[in-house]
Amino acid sequence: MSIETEGYYGFISGVEDKLEGMSECVSSGGVGTGMPKAFGRAVEAVSGAVAGVEYEPSFSCDTTGENQWKNVFYTVLNERREKDITMGYSSVGPHRDEVRFLLGKKPAKTFGSQGQCRSLALSLKLSSVSCIERYRNDKMIFLVDDAVSELDSQRTSRAYPLIEGKGQVFIATPSMTVPLSRPLLHCAVSRGTATAV
Repeated sequence: MSIETEGYYGFISGVEDKLEGMSECVSSGGVGTGMPKAFGRAVEAVSGAVAGVEYEPSFSCDTTGENQWKNVFYTVLNERREKDITMGYSSVGPHRDEVRFLLGKKPAKTFGSQGQCRSLALSLKLSSVSCIERYRNDKMIFLVDDAVSELDSQRTSRAYPLIEGKGQVFIATPSMTVPLSRPLLHCAVSRGTATAV
């Protein structure tokens, strides 16, 4: 093995260590601790629908202990290393995991309308913020870029109150059809300049 190849394998080993940490966190805790429930509550609040989340890691691991999980992860990485080097990307890890959003029991990707999928995306953001806020003392900056354009007026009127309570909020929309619960600064943007209206 050449020095160049050894350096490359050393680099890959470092990346694998980072992947292992993220992947173990996601598979054992990220989706499993509160996120699906928070997501379901947010979807119900925005649209009144029943929704869920399914998480499928890029490899199977039936162990729950951190060290056992690491051993399985590193074994799978080592088994696929040569192929991954040839392909130019890692075929296993959190970036290859699947997260499926369900409407009822059906996959939203295939059965959801644009408005339903937009409701799910907005609900995912809201539930993510709710989960993060449990571990932080400060409020978030929340940017909503035309998130409600494909929602009907009923969903829009349900979504805005949920957004308003999320710290500092910036809403970019072509029209504000639903009144907000408190007076906020409204600006119009024309030719790159924001002007209070």
